[in-house]
Amino acid sequence: MYLLSKRLKIACKDMLGIGDALIDIYMYKSSGAKALGVQSGVNTAEELQKASPDFLLPFAGDLNAYF
Repeated sequence: MYLLSKRLKIACKDMLGIGDALIDIYMYKSSGAKALGVQSGVNTAEELQKASPDFLLPFAGDLNAYF
């Protein structure tokens, strides 16, 4: 996230990372970015919740409903 933040010239705190694994959520949160966990991949909703994502959706495509 730090490298992406630097290249895009956007602060990590203003970014949203989307991932389906615990490591994704931990990476986003540790960089200061918001984290969206999606349950359609490696980890279950219960497992993802333990990583404290800012948002949790069943599928990444469900994000379309918010835009």
